[in-house]
Amino acid sequence: MAPDKPKNAARRGGIDDDDEFKPSPREAFHTDPLLCESILRKVVSTVPLAIRSSRISMGSGLFAAEAVEPGREIYQSDPLMAAVDSAVNETVCHYCLKDTNYFAWAGPAEATGNSASQGLVWRTVPALRTNCVRIRIADKIESVGYALDLGRQLKVRSLKKIAPGDEITICYLDPRMEMTTRQKILQREYFFECSCTRCKADLKEQKDWVKAGGNLDTLKQSNAEILKLMKRTAAAIKHPKIYTDYEGLDAAETQLRIITTRPLGADWPDHMEPLPTAQVVLAFQQLEQSKTTQALRNVLNGKLVNRRQSRGPEWVNEMDETVLILLAVGNARPDNAALADKGFPARTDILAVACGYLGEACREASRTFGSGCGYTKSLFAMFVTATEKKPGPKPGTEEFRHEFGAAQARLMEWAGVPAKYAVAMTG
Repeated sequence: MAPDKPKNAARRGGIDDDDEFKPSPREAFHTDPLLCESILRKVVSTVPLAIRSSRISMGSGLFAAEAVEPGREIYQSDPLMAAVDSAVNETVCHYCLKDTNYFAWAGPAEATGNSASQGLVWRTVPALRTNCVRIRIADKIESVGYALDLGRQLKVRSLKKIAPGDEITICYLDPRMEMTTRQKILQREYFFECSCTRCKADLKEQKDWVKAGGNLDTLKQSNAEILKLMKRTAAAIKHPKIYTDYEGLDAAETQLRIITTRPLGADWPDHMEPLPTAQVVLAFQQLEQSKTTQALRNVLNGKLVNRRQSRGPEWVNEMDETVLILLAVGNARPDNAALADKGFPARTDILAVACGYLGEACREASRTFGSGCGYTKSLFAMFVTATEKKPGPKPGTEEFRHEFGAAQARLMEWAGVPAKYAVAMTG
């Protein structure tokens, strides 16, 4: 028996809340010139923008009317509303959201503002879901733009050169996700099959690997096991004595090695997700338990041996995480057992590589996020502190460039990372 249809209810202020769904007469935003004009008036743009029919989808697209150089801010905008995902955010800053309470439909336990029927909510949520941008905190056909949050303000910057008339695009998801996982989420949550440059490149690489003799079904099964292993290991550390089979990091690393040495018919693709991320997760967990040697080897393999050699926001985040472990290892107590091992990299090499990576991360962060971004400023502050404490040649000198190159080569050889993955200094 079908549930009773909710009765219509009038909203406060005389706004009629009719639960009957009435499709919009518009097929897309660009068919309404006045709406497009209103939208563009609400953003602060450094370049002329236009809303037109998208070249890559059935809807509307945002286009640049003139050339945009890499690293340039395209526009900034204040959000129309704030929605906190309780599944992601464990805490909420109520002071920052204090002005929204008057308009809230409901609080945690009671109504705090204007009442609204269930029908209005279910009509509004899908519209927001498909038409709003998820702000990415500075935590393709390929994407040419990157959106980040600076104090409840959305800013979009160019990742590469945009020609006049090009459509401005951003990633819907974390591009570090494995391609099959990205496709499933996009189909489930956004109802389209992505054919961007990144996905096409990943698919081609996957097909080439299969042509070389790789078993795709076994690879997918192995990737699923890696994800499960990482989730269970993290849960075991957070909740001891519950997931007893996953408590030991040594056991987790052994299991990861077993999975990745499984016969696939071709060499295991070390650079494909989720293996790189799994190695980094293990590295941070090992560092917390003073397993210095394993942590350093895992972070270098997880961060350097991957497909993301082109620079951008993800690269900056990865360098940031790598440097955190390098600095922690390089500044470990002198009585640390790993530092006493003659085969372990010298402390001076570790600190030189950390400063070199951090300097490159600062340069790329300035281009990608902007020098005024809090994330960029924090990287620069860490860089200044690290270089002040570093003995020997300082970054910015020819002596340091030579020291960095030699130190990185020795560190990568120790970790088993091929020399082709070395980070080049640009400054």
